[in-house]
Amino acid sequence: RPNTSSYNSFLNSIVRSNAEDKAWMANRIYQSMRARFQKGDLSVRPDPYTTTAVLTSCASTVGVDEKAREELVGIALSVLLDCKGQVDRRGRPMLDSRNYAMVLRIIHQDVLDPSEGERLAAQVFEQCCHEGMIDKSVLYQIKEGFKGLHRQLPRDAKGQLKLPRGWTQHAKRPQRKKQ
Repeated sequence: RPNTSSYNSFLNSIVRSNAEDKAWMANRIYQSMRARFQKGDLSVRPDPYTTTAVLTSCASTVGVDEKAREELVGIALSVLLDCKGQVDRRGRPMLDSRNYAMVLRIIHQDVLDPSEGERLAAQVFEQCCHEGMIDKSVLYQIKEGFKGLHRQLPRDAKGQLKLPRGWTQHAKRPQRKKQ
């Protein structure tokens, strides 16, 4: 029987494929894993690799019509909601800064109404702040895709971003190379 590792391998092959429906395929696998896990099958518990694969499949699906774009955003937001505050069996958060940045990218590329995009981005950003996962990748997506939200970020007297420590406390820091 397939386990989390084999499902993740399959999901990653889908992500690398040129399949036009890869986001929907990845979401079906993810939903199947979740259903089996919720019924007590601990061998298929989704983990951070699962989450990243599904979101990556959404972000890399391009050239689709408006209805499909809305579905991509729906899949991404659904994954975000499913994993909010969740940890895997090793205690690692199911979502990290890269996942939040990816969802913001999906919103930017697939929500056609700018005001709706700003609204959704603000909700995602708020969750990211609450989880302490703000990092450079999240801020880049906010700066590039959501100018209104970017203007609202806290700044010091010189106009430089000055984020509360709690917003960034769980984001991974780049490791310094030992010399």
